[in-house]
Amino acid sequence: MARRKGLKTSHSSTLPKNGVKEIDFTEAVDIFLTGMLLKGLAPRTREWHKENLSALKNFLTQEGKNTAPVSMTESILKQNFILPMIKHGFKINTINGRIRTCRSFYTYLLKEGYILSNPAKRLTKLKQDKPIIETFTKNQVNKLLSVINRQTFVGFRDYVIILLFLETGIRVSEAARIKVEHILFEEQMIRIHGKGAKGRIVPFQTKLKGLMYKYLKERSEVDHPYLFINRDEKPLKKRTIQDRFSIYGKKANLKGVRCSPHTMRHTMAKFYIMAGGDVFSLQKILGHASLDMVRRYVELFGSEIKEQHKKYSPIKDFT
Repeated sequence: MARRKGLKTSHSSTLPKNGVKEIDFTEAVDIFLTGMLLKGLAPRTREWHKENLSALKNFLTQEGKNTAPVSMTESILKQNFILPMIKHGFKINTINGRIRTCRSFYTYLLKEGYILSNPAKRLTKLKQDKPIIETFTKNQVNKLLSVINRQTFVGFRDYVIILLFLETGIRVSEAARIKVEHILFEEQMIRIHGKGAKGRIVPFQTKLKGLMYKYLKERSEVDHPYLFINRDEKPLKKRTIQDRFSIYGKKANLKGVRCSPHTMRHTMAKFYIMAGGDVFSLQKILGHASLDMVRRYVELFGSEIKEQHKKYSPIKDFT
């Protein structure tokens, strides 16, 4: 008998009359996570899905429900998983994350032929207030840069890193993964390896080009290809970059804003939109999968754009 798409001969499962090979919940999770690995999903995201599916199994087991994928229904998911989380006061972000995992999980199992219908297809996320997106003001960015001692290697390195975030809006994990060979000086582009093994090309301008040339000149030859290094000539870690931001934020006495690479990412987006940049190019630069986040930037900073336009409107000088 021909095997259905995605079925593994190593799984101990039976073929019932409905033609769907039954697997238990543990097997299903293993198959799903393996599929996500082959798709290039980041390890951290796979672990997040695994934790959410473990929570699903625990809730269903406590309620005495059959966890086998073929036995799952929309009603069971709502009554024995989502509703109990709401009643127990789980954070909306946590609940919505688990709903997202359920949809991905059962969608994958349906696609691979392990279930006949998707019980999570109509599950919708809970409504919540949109989170406040923190950004730096121009004055705060200047204060942050002013406290860095650029006469030392570490200080100059940090200065270049902060300007890199401000110029490109890349994620801190992406900055830590940059290799020297990823810097295309002639084209003034950087090859960025983003979330889920997705790559993109991000432009940078002449000022940053000169600073990176100078940084590379001061950076000694090391036995690895990574661009940013510590005093021991080892690759700079994501956590270290975050800590350096925090240190400079305290030195600059910045108040009312979290001093982090992610705040600088939002700041880059704000300045880009306020300067007249379009959402489509910003989406590509930041590496967002959809336009949702960049539309949020426009929504948030629209009033500031309006004020800028009012201040600099070209027709004010004409009668």
